[in-house]
Parts: sequence; C-alpha cells; structure tokens
Amino acid sequence: MNNIKLYSNKYLQDCLKLFRSNVPAFFDKKEESLFENFLVRDCLNYFLLFDMSYQLVAAGGYELEKQPNTISVL
Repeated sequence: MNNIKLYSNKYLQDCLKLFRSNVPAFFDKKEESLFENFLVRDCLNYFLLFDMSYQLVAAGGYELEKQPNTISVL
C-alpha cells in the first residue's frame, strides 16, 4: 500500500532528486532553486507519496493565497 506523509526537511534531498528526474521534460533546471527555497521555508501543506518499498514517487500540495477564496495547487 502506498503511504502519504506530510513534508518535513528530512526529505529535502529526496524531493530534489525527484525534481531532477523531471528535468527537462516538465521543469527547467533553473526552477530547482525556486523549488528548494519553497521546501526550506514554511511549506505546511506539502505532501509526499511513497510506494510500498518506501521510495518517494510523487509530491504535491496547496497554498492558501492572501486573496479571499483563492488556493494554489503545487
């Protein structure tokens, strides 16, 4: 069974490795520093999906915006 966990900084390197596996198909290499900065700051609504062998296979989340009734999917 897959396992979903709330992000914590102990998974930073795993998330960066996952990000790099999606360059250049989905992300530009230049975006890596933006992603890392996001992970280092307070990202309370970011989740990680691990497969049955506890390998990170996906990550994502949401962020509430300052504007009323607005949310960003990450």
